[in-house]
Amino acid sequence: MTPGSSSDLTSATTSAAQHHPTSGRERAEEHLATLPDDAVWVWSDGSAEGGVSAGGIGALITLPSGEEHELRAPAGRICSSTRAELVAIRGALEMLLRLEGGLAESPVIVCADSQAALATLASGAGSQATALGAAVWRLLLALTDGGRRVFMQWIPAHCGIPGNERADVLAKEASSLSQDAVPTDVRSMVKAVGRSATKAWRRSWPDSFFKTIMGDRMPMPVLLESRDEAVNVHQLRAGHWSRSQSYLHRIGRRPERDCPQCSDLACPAARCLVCREGPDTPEHVLLRCPCLAGARLRLLGNIRPDPTQLRDGGAVAALSRGYLSHQQPLGYGRP
Repeated sequence: MTPGSSSDLTSATTSAAQHHPTSGRERAEEHLATLPDDAVWVWSDGSAEGGVSAGGIGALITLPSGEEHELRAPAGRICSSTRAELVAIRGALEMLLRLEGGLAESPVIVCADSQAALATLASGAGSQATALGAAVWRLLLALTDGGRRVFMQWIPAHCGIPGNERADVLAKEASSLSQDAVPTDVRSMVKAVGRSATKAWRRSWPDSFFKTIMGDRMPMPVLLESRDEAVNVHQLRAGHWSRSQSYLHRIGRRPERDCPQCSDLACPAARCLVCREGPDTPEHVLLRCPCLAGARLRLLGNIRPDPTQLRDGGAVAALSRGYLSHQQPLGYGRP
């Protein structure tokens, strides 16, 4: 394919980025072997610690003569993985243009293992929302000036492809370089502030049954057919279950002759109706009630599982169903 316009290059980028999205090393190398033999090969990679900081870029350029050139450079103290990948592509293309003055006729094959970066470029030159994306497209158009072919090729990461492995090593080495002179873009700064605020908010969560289960994580969506079951899951993990006798007694929905309402968990009115061994708090229902020992063993592998295993919404739903089924013969299946 000889791209003669920005729309042609967009098509080339899209098809390359989506080619063999799930292949391993063998399928990747099989496809790479179909590309032009006389090409300039560009292997680029970006690195960011935790995907958010200490960015580094690496690139390996191999000319048709066999001559190799390496690039390693920092990408910013605050830097996402996708940004690092795009900076790596930009740096590699800039080096290539400097090496040959942009006049060589050999096709160029740019190999990158970031589908996110390639998808960003695939939207086209006019659709770039960042200065970085626009800069990469200017370089791509400069390379294709005169009809030169440029292939943007996705490859799977960490599967032993030599060029990709060398670029990965270079990027990781570059992440330890000084970041003082590397500017940070506004988008990265805004995202960093948001991440920092979210972490601070999660660290400030009060001690609770929910925090014992989730730590500083947010729960995944609970996808169940019944809305009632989803409510049960959320309430049980939150530590306030509207089906528990202790909760209903505390709010006056389960008064008894000797105690119409109280918040004392030692009150007989708060006891578990099934085992009578303690108040039927969510902790008791999910982790301790003998009636669910078998269910916990089947679902979680232990009759006294670690609370973090309750992050599995499906397991919590099954335990709540089991507990309510034990209550039904007692006439307390529904509040």
